[in-house]
Amino acid sequence: MNTTQKKSRYPGAAPFSLEQENIFKGREEDAQKLYDSILRNSTTLLYAKSGYGKSSLINAGLLPKLRENGTTLKAIPLRLGAYKGEDSILPVQNINQNLPTPFEFREKWLDNITTNKNSIWYHTRKLSLVFPNTSFLFIFDQFEELFTYPKLAINQFKKQLGTVLYKNAPLEIWEAYENNETLLTKEELQILEKKLPIKALFAIREDKYSFLNELTDNLPSIIQNIQTIKPLNKAQAEEAIILPAQEKGDFGSDAFTYSKNAIQKILQFLTKEGEAAIESTQLQILCNRLEELGYQTIEVEDIPDFNNIFLDFYRDSIAILREKERAKAEIFIETELIRNANRISLDEQVCLDFVSKSTLNTLVDRHLLRSEPNNLGRDSYELAHDTLVAPILEAKKEREEKEEAERLEQERLEQKRLLIEKAEKERTEKQKIQKQLTRVRLLLIITIIAFITTLAAISLALSYYYSLEKTITKVKSTRDSLQVEKIKSDSLYQIAEKQRSQMLEFYEDFINEKVKDYEQVATDFEKGGEHQRAYIIRQDSKKLLNKIDSLKKEFSKL
Repeated sequence: MNTTQKKSRYPGAAPFSLEQENIFKGREEDAQKLYDSILRNSTTLLYAKSGYGKSSLINAGLLPKLRENGTTLKAIPLRLGAYKGEDSILPVQNINQNLPTPFEFREKWLDNITTNKNSIWYHTRKLSLVFPNTSFLFIFDQFEELFTYPKLAINQFKKQLGTVLYKNAPLEIWEAYENNETLLTKEELQILEKKLPIKALFAIREDKYSFLNELTDNLPSIIQNIQTIKPLNKAQAEEAIILPAQEKGDFGSDAFTYSKNAIQKILQFLTKEGEAAIESTQLQILCNRLEELGYQTIEVEDIPDFNNIFLDFYRDSIAILREKERAKAEIFIETELIRNANRISLDEQVCLDFVSKSTLNTLVDRHLLRSEPNNLGRDSYELAHDTLVAPILEAKKEREEKEEAERLEQERLEQKRLLIEKAEKERTEKQKIQKQLTRVRLLLIITIIAFITTLAAISLALSYYYSLEKTITKVKSTRDSLQVEKIKSDSLYQIAEKQRSQMLEFYEDFINEKVKDYEQVATDFEKGGEHQRAYIIRQDSKKLLNKIDSLKKEFSKL
């Protein structure tokens, strides 16, 4: 299979184009009727339900016939587009801008008698002078878009188009000529008296047909010559399925076939076992997916679940919206347009509470939604077909499961964040307590060193005292001479004794204060759940108290 080719034999939700005439099958009779009506009449109205293939019939059915039959009727497609506010090009301007532009125009007399050079009549008359042997067919596809414009723009359009279709020239030109017959030569007058070679085709959705009543005062024949498109019958549907698959050319797959059972299964699905009409758009969407399988023959067992086919179509239709509008559209379609597994219709005003008007228009153009006029003078919107309900509900389920998974993941991440935050707080608190404990231990070490130093000094003083006592004993004979030294020694003893008492009192007070600090630290550790550390600190505290008792006993022996 050649995978480098890109074109599909089935356009899906998009209408057929002129270049796809060779694969536009099943509508030959409709195309011929439309062609005959256009040749007979100055105006033709083509209307049908959304999804029946009006645009495809024009592009791939009518336009090739105009070209192949060698008529002098030149088609001019004119798409007005929906009104988008002050920046929109108004219908009259749109027509003038899309008319073929003559390279050379020498008929200056037309400019001399024309007061409005922005009118459709002026541009059309100029076109007819440059191409004198050609007639023109204005094709207004999706003509319902006209009625989205302000009333003033609609009135301007119908008056000017009415002049082109039914009159030779505007009234003001004839009035000017009556007042001054020298404005025109005999030949120029004869040109103006000829009807413009213009025909018009209006294609409109069936649900918008009633809007045409607004135009009949200036376009009286707009609803006189009517062509409709009916749903495909089984024979037409078979042609539309089978024949394009057999076409060879620049396609994304090789030519292929369907088995009889596969055709039967497809038709049963499209007609709901013979109970429903076959819509062209639905058929094209389905066959487009089947072509992508790339099989030489599509057997009945090769056909995917129809729900999956239309699930892909639903997702593709939603995907063309901008991200914010896409999320709104999903909720609107999945929760508002489907209730109790049934599609429902909602008034436009209700729909606009969920999505924008442009979103509604886009989804109608994609044939995902269809609109119908209601008794409130507005449109109601619903899903284009019951076939879409089941796959859309499946998409809803998947979306909700994904959202729930994302919610749970967010909760998990939040819990993880809180745990990390708590652990960090506890670590910081422990570091703070550890620093406090380190400071206490450092102070205790300094105190012990100071105590040992003082004790050494006291011991030295006592040793000196004992030495003096021995000297006094040895020199009793010289007591009188050494009395002064004894007095000094007594004085030193008293000083040492006083220092010893003071030092012992100071050390006892210091140790008692530190014991209190130890008890506070031990209490903090107990609050933090670290009972082992609290126990160790209290043991250290007891050792200090025991040292005080030991020192008291030692001093008492001196």
